[in-house]
Parts: sequence; C-alpha cells; structure tokens
Amino acid sequence: MLLDEEGERFAIARKPRVQRDAPPGAVAAPAAGAEGSSAGTSPRSDSRSSSPVPPGGAQAKVRNCIYIQTPVKDAMQTRHTLFKCSSHCRVHIDLVNLPVRDVKTKDGAATADDGEVDEELTRAVSQSKDGMLWKVVVSGMDVRKAVDWLQKMEQRITNDLSADAASAPGTLLNHGGVSAKPIQTEIILPRIVVDEVKRRFFTMKGYCYNVDVTFTHSDSKSKQFAKLSLGAGTIGEMERALDYLYGELSSMCLAARAPMTNMGVYTNLGFLGGELSHEDYRLLFYDDETKLSRSAATSSKPKNECTEDLDSSTFAVAFQQLNRCSIWVQSEQDMGRVLNNRVINESSPHKPRRIYFGVNPNRVSQLWGFLTSRVADLKRGVRFLHLDKDRIYQPSLLEPIRKNGNKSGCNYFFDFVRQTTGASVSIDSITNCHLRIDGGDITKNKRHADFEVDDKVELAEELIWLQVELLRDHHIRKQRWGFGRDWALLLDDDFSSKRRGASVSNDDDSTVATGTSVSKLTSTAEALRLSDNRAVGTACLEMSEIVNSAGLSEKVAAHACIIFYRYINLNDPATINSNFKLRDIQLATLFIANKAQKVTKWKRLDTVLEHAYKIFYPGSLFNPDSEEAKNWERRVIKAEMSVLTALQYDVFWPGVDWVINAVAGTKAMAEPLAENTMGLALSGHVLAAGPVLWLKYGPKYAFAAVAGFLQIDIEPLFRALSLQPLTVSHAAELIYNSCQALSKVKRSVSHQ
Repeated sequence: MLLDEEGERFAIARKPRVQRDAPPGAVAAPAAGAEGSSAGTSPRSDSRSSSPVPPGGAQAKVRNCIYIQTPVKDAMQTRHTLFKCSSHCRVHIDLVNLPVRDVKTKDGAATADDGEVDEELTRAVSQSKDGMLWKVVVSGMDVRKAVDWLQKMEQRITNDLSADAASAPGTLLNHGGVSAKPIQTEIILPRIVVDEVKRRFFTMKGYCYNVDVTFTHSDSKSKQFAKLSLGAGTIGEMERALDYLYGELSSMCLAARAPMTNMGVYTNLGFLGGELSHEDYRLLFYDDETKLSRSAATSSKPKNECTEDLDSSTFAVAFQQLNRCSIWVQSEQDMGRVLNNRVINESSPHKPRRIYFGVNPNRVSQLWGFLTSRVADLKRGVRFLHLDKDRIYQPSLLEPIRKNGNKSGCNYFFDFVRQTTGASVSIDSITNCHLRIDGGDITKNKRHADFEVDDKVELAEELIWLQVELLRDHHIRKQRWGFGRDWALLLDDDFSSKRRGASVSNDDDSTVATGTSVSKLTSTAEALRLSDNRAVGTACLEMSEIVNSAGLSEKVAAHACIIFYRYINLNDPATINSNFKLRDIQLATLFIANKAQKVTKWKRLDTVLEHAYKIFYPGSLFNPDSEEAKNWERRVIKAEMSVLTALQYDVFWPGVDWVINAVAGTKAMAEPLAENTMGLALSGHVLAAGPVLWLKYGPKYAFAAVAGFLQIDIEPLFRALSLQPLTVSHAAELIYNSCQALSKVKRSVSHQ
C-alpha cells in the first residue's frame, strides 16, 4: 500500500520485476505499474493498459485531475461524458466542487495543495464566471489516457458553447448542433396506455441510450393524457429515442384500441413541436375575437375535452388534411392541477401555448417550421384568403388568359391583380387551398404602411371574388356537372339570327325552323332523311301520345323529347347513324326515358312497340310474335346503343319538380295550380316547340309562358324563378308557332 504524493488516496503497487539477463549488481528498473502508483493506477494494469512512462524520467509526476467550468460540467453530465470515460478507460472519476474564493494564491497565481504554482488552475480561476470551479479527479487503470480524453472533450464543449452563445434556439427541441442547455422535448400519450407504459417503463428507458426519460406533471384537470419529458445531449440520440418510443407507443395504442382522429392518428398522442405566445397562437388559428368566441360556442367537442377545438380554423383543418397529421393544443379550461387543495398552473391571458403534432417524430421539425413561417407572414401583413368550396375554380385562376396568339402583357389573372393593386397573389404552399396575398411589409413604417397594405389586399380580394363569380357563372353555363353538358351552349345564342334564317324558308316551315338553326336542321335532315321540317315537331307529338297511351307520366315524354333534341342537335352530324329511320330514334329515346323514370314500373320493349304501333298505324293490329315485330325490336335496340354512344351517355335530365317547388315555396303560385300548369306545359304541342325552348331556355320558361296563356299573374314568377321578361316572351312565341304548325297534322285514332 502506497500513499500518493498528494496524500489523498492509497494505491497498491506491483512488486518490481528482476531482469534475468541483468548484470550482477545492476538495479532493476521499476515496472510501469509501480511508477504509475503516484498516478493512482490499478495493480492489475499490464503493458497494454498501463500508462506510459512520462517524459522526464521515471520520477516525473502524472497529472490525475483537470479543472473545468460549471457549464462544461453540466454539458459533460448531460452527454454522459464522464460515464463513457470511466467505462472505456476503466477508471473512477470524482467531481469536487472548488469555490474560487477558497483557492490559495501565491504572488497572484493559484497554488495546488502542495503549495506549488499550478498554471492550469490559475487559468481556470481567471475564466470562472460564476465563482465556482470543478475538479475532476481520475483514479484507476488508464489515468493518463482518461485525462487526455477529458481535456479534448473539455476543449470541444467549450468551442460548442461559444458557437451556441451567438445563436438562439428556435424551439424547445433544439434540432441542430450541441448546446450547453440539454436538448429537451415532450411526448403526450393517451391515458388508456399509461399503465402499460409504466409497466414497461424501465425496459423502454433502457433502449433510449443516453436519453433521460421521466414522467412529468400533465397539468390537466381532466387527466385524459399523460406527459413524458425527454432530455439528451446530442440530436442523434434524441432522434433515435423518439423513433423507438413512437413505435412502442403506437403498438400499445393499437393493442388497447385507442381512439383515432379522422386523420388516422391516435387521439392525445403527440410530440412537442414548439411554443407560441398567446398572441401568435390566436393570430395563427383564429382570424378575430368574434370568430374565437363563436367557435367556442358552437364547438362540436364536449366541454370537458382536453384539447382545443381547431375545426373552426380553416388553416388548421387544411394543414392537417394536407400533412396527414393532427395539431394538439391543450385547452385553456383543462389547464391546471390540484396541489394541497389548491389549483395551480391554470391558464392566464399571457401564458404561452405549446403545440404538439400527432405524426412521426422525424417530421415534427418540418411541420413546426411551417407554423413559424406562417406566423412570420401574418405579422408582416400577409393575408390568406380561403376559397372554401370555390377551390374548384382554383385551376381556372392559374390558367393563361389567352391560350393562343400574342401572350405579352398580363396573360395570367394573378399578374393582372399585381399590376392593378400592387399586391402579389399566389397559391399558399402550406395548405394549397388558400391564396397568399402579399401587399407589403407593415412593420417597416407602422404609421402609414398598415393602411396602404390593407387597401392593396382588400382590393385584391375584391378582384379575386369577382373573378370567381364570373368563373362560377361560366362553368354553370358550360357544364352542368350534375346532368352532363349544358346543351344551351350548343345552340345559337341570338335567336334573332334564327328568325332571319327562318324567314328564308316558306311560311309553313318557318314555325318549326325558329327552334333550330337552318344549317344544323339541314345537316340533321340529310342524316335522318327528314323530308319536312315539321317532322321533328310531329315526332315529339307522337312520343307524347305514345306515353299517354302506355299510361306513363307526361314527364317521361318530356325526358324523351329532351334526349331526342340532344341527339338531332349534336355538333358533329357525322355521329348520327343514317341507317336508322326517324321513328327508330323516337322509340329508342322513349325507351331510354321509360327506363330512367322511377315513378312506375318501366314498360318492356314489346309493350312500348305495341302502343307505338297503335299511334303510327291507327286501326291496325300488332302481332308481337311476328317476324316484323322481331326485326323492329332489333332495330330499336341498335338505335338505342347508337343514341347512347353519340351522346356519350349524357341522357339525364333534372326534371321539372324543382320548378313546382320553387313557385310553391315562394308562394308565387298555389301548388295545385302549378301542377296543372306544368301538366299543360308538358303536353305534346308544347314539347314540339323545338330545342331552343327545351335545351336553351329550359322548363321554367315553358311553364311561365303557359301560365301567361292561362291568364295567370306571372309577375311573382319572375322573382321565384329568376326569369327574364324578353326570354319569356320569346318562349311564348315558340309555343304559339308550334301549335300553329302542328294544327294541320293528322291526329291519331286514339285522340280523335
């Protein structure tokens, strides 16, 4: 047993080894272990692990301690540096607190316990900022190696602290570099898995290497969730621990059948993203105080819910849907806990709000960056316009105005808005359903800039909404999404041109030509071999009679005439199969309308042909088993397929019930009177008025015109159905001309 030179510890020295080939009388050199006894080495050290002989001879002293500052000591403990050193070098390390005031000095220099001047101690005293020093004493196997490694780590940590002093951390979880402050974050977990987490806590903690995992107070009155606090020295260790815990907690939630949000993530399971001030939180998720109070009053969540209801925030909803995550913020009503019969840590008007994300932890930093950038834009005066259901027009806002020809100037709507208002408009990359309107920075000159920016943004919003209304009207007219194409656009817009074209024909044919343009009627007549312009009106009249004979509703006849008009008014007459007769097309469209209605059981094809035979050939007998009837059935089925193919299955129609509901609901007309008027409007002569009335104007104008013929007050109808007086007048003219043209048509036997 030998006492070291500092008189602090005893060490066992190895007995000197006598060299066999040494000359007689020679003194054997002491073993390295014996010389290292002053350094506190272990007697078990061998040639591989013992400290080398220090320069200056065998009697030179090996230093077994270093002096560090308090921040360096905290960083070493956080990183588990001392534990790693003791494990790898097989030494024991003690920390001794050394106040600066207790350090002995000699001629202005610090002295060690033996009274000699210690330059390292003097330098450490001069660098101390808190009046404290820490002496790291090393004893064990490889002291020299341990001291050298600790000195290198001290220098590295000191450099890292100097670099981090110039930069402020952006979040509670510092996602880059090494800081003197430990990297910390939090995890919230649902109460349903807390017992399982506690049962496996030490096992899970063991897999989180060099990460401190502890339960902390949730500060929740409802106790619907628990909270884990994590601390680590490096970002790599923290990421590995979070990834492991995320997998374990997800498995526990799956086994416990924990409830999930509509985004597919577990409720009350989230990872801390960062902390927002109360003002920034309201600026981000609520437009104004009125919206905040309204959302609290109309919240769909129960009052004892521990999370804030962000469903009223268009940004939060769009953000969660686009990123497939959940945003978790503890509600103000749930904040606080009971301690010694007192409620502490309750919410306050200026208390920061912590934001958690229900997502894989490797995406938390990215999502938190999105929120912070959004807050910075809002503070700068950027406004975000939510299109809501009008988002369907967003692609149209991005399309070029002039697709062909000269594209110089404002070829895009957003360019026009920028040049007109001075505010730049773009699609918000965070949500993809907001328009980002940047009118300038209000923080530069708050006296005037805020008013100028607001004026630019408001004018830009007004232009955008005007453009959306124009697009809405355009798309409604161009494409009726619920019932196929808008066939009104396939006809000429100016019916006066039809009048001029109709005046070219003879007086007998002019009444029917007013419903169809001359050029289109000519091509249709050539394709279907129509010898007379009145054939179209006669076909509609015959379809109405067949429907009445079969006992079907007059709405079926109207639907059949709509399909018939669509077919004969196609843009490309080449799509019309000229191998079919007009009556084959009539029966095909009638058979389609018959199968489309759900009021009564639809009639079989042989039944439809039987009633059609009575109308086409009055007084003749129809034999459904004859070869003629079989061939007729085959022709009608082929014609049906031709009609469906040519129209691309656009054979649906909104019907007329909405007209009756509109006038009866607004009390513009009594419902029985409205039904009788509509029944007359769906009669054969009115259905034969032509495609302009039924494809361009629609049933509401036919209804209003018939009501005028019945001398009913139609003034309330203009408001109820949004009618134009000039169009009603023209619809009445079309119906009158149709009745005049078909008055000489031979009536069938069933109506004589």
